[in-house]
Amino acid sequence: MLLLLTGLRPVDLLALKIRDFDIEKKRILVSISKTSKDFSFPIFDELHSFLTENMAEEFKRNKDELLFTEFNVEILGKRFRRILKHLEVSKDLGYNLKTFRKTFATRMAAKGMALLEIKELLAHDSTRTTEKFYADVITDNLRKKINNL
Repeated sequence: MLLLLTGLRPVDLLALKIRDFDIEKKRILVSISKTSKDFSFPIFDELHSFLTENMAEEFKRNKDELLFTEFNVEILGKRFRRILKHLEVSKDLGYNLKTFRKTFATRMAAKGMALLEIKELLAHDSTRTTEKFYADVITDNLRKKINNL
C-alpha cells in the first residue's frame, strides 16, 4: 500500500527509517537513491489514514530503525511475484513493483494534478521525464475538461 500511496521507488521506500515520518507535520523525509536528493513527501489524508490505522506499532519502535527491517528490493519483488502467481495474474500483463509508481502518478494525473506537481511528487529532475511516462493520461484529462466546458 505504501508503494501505491506514495509512488516511491521500492529502494527508496525500503530505505525509510521511522524517524523519516513526521505524522504531526504530515510529511515524510525521502532520500532519493537515484539522484541523492532529499525531499519532503506530503502525508495526504488517505496516506495518513493508512499510516495511523495500519502502522501504529511500527512507529513505536526505535526511531533509527528501518521501517521495513525484513525486506530488501529482491525479497519484495519475489513476494510480489508470488502474490501475482497466487492470484493467477498473467505474466503478460507486465506487473512489477514499478507498476505502483506508475499507478500513483496516473491516479494523480487523472484527478487533475498538474504535471509540475506530479514531477515534484515523483522527484523527477525534469517535467520531460514525467511527461514521457504520463502524457497520455494528461491528454485524456485535458480532453475531459474541454468536453465538460
